[in-house]
Amino acid sequence: MSRLFRCCVLWGLQIVAVGLIGTAPVAAQADEGDEPPVGEKAAAKNQKTLDRESFGQLIQQIRALLADKKFDEVGKLVAAKAKEFPEDRNVQLLAASVTQSVAFGILNDPTKRKEANKYFHASAKYARQLKKIVKGNIPPAWTEQYATILYNDACSFALDGDKDRAIKVLKEAVDAGFREYNVIKDDADFQSLRDDPKYRDRFQKLVDQVKAKSKAGGPRIRT
Repeated sequence: MSRLFRCCVLWGLQIVAVGLIGTAPVAAQADEGDEPPVGEKAAAKNQKTLDRESFGQLIQQIRALLADKKFDEVGKLVAAKAKEFPEDRNVQLLAASVTQSVAFGILNDPTKRKEANKYFHASAKYARQLKKIVKGNIPPAWTEQYATILYNDACSFALDGDKDRAIKVLKEAVDAGFREYNVIKDDADFQSLRDDPKYRDRFQKLVDQVKAKSKAGGPRIRT
């Protein structure tokens, strides 16, 4: 994936991570007084969410660490919060978005690509957990970011040499709505898939699907 494209995505993700989700939940919560279905009452008791004040403090802490380029500390912090609050949609969205920022920050040092890839994988894990929480109904405002996080994850697997997972996750990204044909068609991260007869046709099929989607119109991330 081109670094220019990654930087554009990073800009959008940082806005979500440190500017928006502290004031608006990812998806509407149940109205006060709504009675949950009987089968969900017990599960609801075991769900923990981070209160708004603590969430705001977490964002400020992340901002300070990112400003000081303490990427590993940020990664560990959001990983701990994501583990502590696995059913909190805002925490999982924050973790997915901020972990992308961490990965991009680490990529400024080309010798740390493998370390950065671990964070791309972690970001995708948090994004999938968010999808699970909202029962597959990813908010429209976050659809492009979600698909892009999966795309980055696929790139990382390809660069790791794991072609099976790369093609699987790339399909997941395309199915989720990834539509950047000008990016995927020449993306050097997937050269190993183009060169391998086992994956070449499957990869090209996904490229063709993205091309068809890109012609359908609608919002796109600019490169």
